[in-house]
Amino acid sequence: MQHIMTHFNYNQQTVQKLKDWMYNTFNSVNKFSGIPDGNGHYDPNVYQYLYVQSAPTIQYSGSGKMWHVRPNGSIWYQTFSIPILKNNKYDLPVKCYVSLASTLPSIPENGEQDSQRVRLQFKVQGVLEDDEYYKDSVTRSAFYTRQDIKNWDLNIDKIAGLQLTDEEKKSVTVVPKSAADNQGIATITIETTVADIKKLPKLVDKYQLAVEATAKVAYKDTHSQKAEGNNKFFTNKFQVLYMYTQQSQLHNLSFHQTLGNRTG
Repeated sequence: MQHIMTHFNYNQQTVQKLKDWMYNTFNSVNKFSGIPDGNGHYDPNVYQYLYVQSAPTIQYSGSGKMWHVRPNGSIWYQTFSIPILKNNKYDLPVKCYVSLASTLPSIPENGEQDSQRVRLQFKVQGVLEDDEYYKDSVTRSAFYTRQDIKNWDLNIDKIAGLQLTDEEKKSVTVVPKSAADNQGIATITIETTVADIKKLPKLVDKYQLAVEATAKVAYKDTHSQKAEGNNKFFTNKFQVLYMYTQQSQLHNLSFHQTLGNRTG
């Protein structure tokens, strides 16, 4: 393991974490202070002696082996169980993103449709930024990566100016489909009325929706991380495509009559 850490030039944070869990392998040994050299001295740098056969994870213990040469020249081997890494890793960044899951409605200026209910759909996405860590067995043993994810809890906390129900603010739990997934995505629906949207801040002829969300990642031990995200969206401009009035009806009738006289 010392050869591996030196050869690949891991950063000091990673190396220290490996040294820590290797040393913890011998915590059960009473008054352990290092590897004896036979002359009354003890070397605390266990990583220089322990050959790691399988690295521990947050769910399973690993195994390591050490050996020494007896005075008669024979080699004595001993295998050690390396404790699981429960709550004993570094965190990597977690990000939360909010985007539209469907087109926002057009909001009319007149009050005829104020009581009409509208559905707003948003996509909340949580991402664990572990791309540079999850493929390497050494860095996986020092940092929480996608292989450690149990589930995501995604929710919308607030839309400024709108009253959300407890059900709408409730977290949606997403379980990764495989250990290769480093993100969770949920579509969350909010119901409101045209009248409530028209109470929101307005930019020119569009209403602003300021959405705040949370993404929480729970790992397979008891550890978790949380990130907050926000975004702003604007409703579509309402356009009247055709206004049917008695005057336009008379105009069309006159037009067709004139057209008919010309063709007759």
